[in-house]
Amino acid sequence: MPVEVPLWVAAYLKKRDNCFIKLPEWLEPDNLQASLAEERDNPDRFSALPHHYVEIAKELLQIASDDLPEANKIRGLVADIEDVRRTKLQTGLRNLEIGRASCRERV
Repeated sequence: MPVEVPLWVAAYLKKRDNCFIKLPEWLEPDNLQASLAEERDNPDRFSALPHHYVEIAKELLQIASDDLPEANKIRGLVADIEDVRRTKLQTGLRNLEIGRASCRERV
């Protein structure tokens, strides 16, 4: 019987072979592919993913990779999204530094 439970409960039950884990909708490969495309198409904003999406994905992939037929594809997509977001953050920080430096020159 499908039941939605907190991640820690799912991990506890899975480690004891008492459940099968179904991916959250956002972690399905097609949805991750769409999020990655949105990340790449919009350099000024992030796609809608849950807070701590990387940690949640890694935990689910660690405890339930046998339940997930496309576990390696999911790992790769999460890593790609993480890389795109890291690049966006680095670019944003560089732009802040450049802006701060030009403000100092004007003063």
